[in-house]
Amino acid sequence: FGDKKNFDFNPKTHWEIAEALGIMDRQRAAKISGSRFTYLKGGLVEMQFALINLVFKLLSDEIFIQKIIKDNNLDLVAKPFIPILPPMMMKTEPYEATGRLKAEDTTYKLADDDLWLIASAEHSLCSMYTDEIISEEDLPIRYIGYSTAFRREAGTYGKDTNGLI
Repeated sequence: FGDKKNFDFNPKTHWEIAEALGIMDRQRAAKISGSRFTYLKGGLVEMQFALINLVFKLLSDEIFIQKIIKDNNLDLVAKPFIPILPPMMMKTEPYEATGRLKAEDTTYKLADDDLWLIASAEHSLCSMYTDEIISEEDLPIRYIGYSTAFRREAGTYGKDTNGLI
């Protein structure tokens, strides 16, 4: 929002601040899981869940949805979203049907089962009505899902980047 602020000092990164506050521990996580993993602790965990809860609360509120529609001059049904915690694993057939199974490079398969760890909540959400016919009067169906995203970070990402996995 707005213009980038110029400081007369070198501002610390988010991870430097979080580690100094004791709410993030990348060093211990790296010993357990490798680079780019972290332990989130205390207030940072509380903040993450507060943000998730805020989004769920707002998007499941019909009045809030009506305001978005009105403010943006949209012609939509003001049906709110239903929060969902989806299954974290999917069978091969429904996962392939989503067009999102990237077995060769980004998705984790459980070796002894016909199951894959989901790379995103919407993967199992879009399969929720597999082999069912949805009646028109039930539309639109709006879900908002939350899950851990189990995926390899393909491409140029490496151990020297400071994003989180």
